[in-house]
Amino acid sequence: VLKRLREPPKSRVEKMRITRGSRVCVRGITEPDFLAELKSLGATVSTRTRAGEEMIVAGIETNADLDKIAALATSLAPTGVLWVVHPKGAAGVKDTEIFAAAKRAGLTYTKVVKFSEVRSAERLVVPKAARAAK
Repeated sequence: VLKRLREPPKSRVEKMRITRGSRVCVRGITEPDFLAELKSLGATVSTRTRAGEEMIVAGIETNADLDKIAALATSLAPTGVLWVVHPKGAAGVKDTEIFAAAKRAGLTYTKVVKFSEVRSAERLVVPKAARAAK
């Protein structure tokens, strides 16, 4: 308890394991605060998806956007990470729908982060057993 009181809480970029020098592809995220956080951290930010991406942060607004997960998964490096940022609550995309779309794309869910007061971010990766084949 004392440790939590002495140390400030981790920022969302720390929770997402984005560090200085990280190369991050950002798709469909329009929150200027997030982009400013990435740039102030010293991350290289791109909006174009390339083969072998180490990290993609993608906004999913509706169930119709779930097909983006499969498309983006094809650009990931074997050890890459796809963060899917989606609205919270009943009006948002359910995490179970995201997990199902991830499974269809050959990805697995590993973590959730509070992205903002109204958005969550789900961490998707290629399962370790499938990395050699990718």
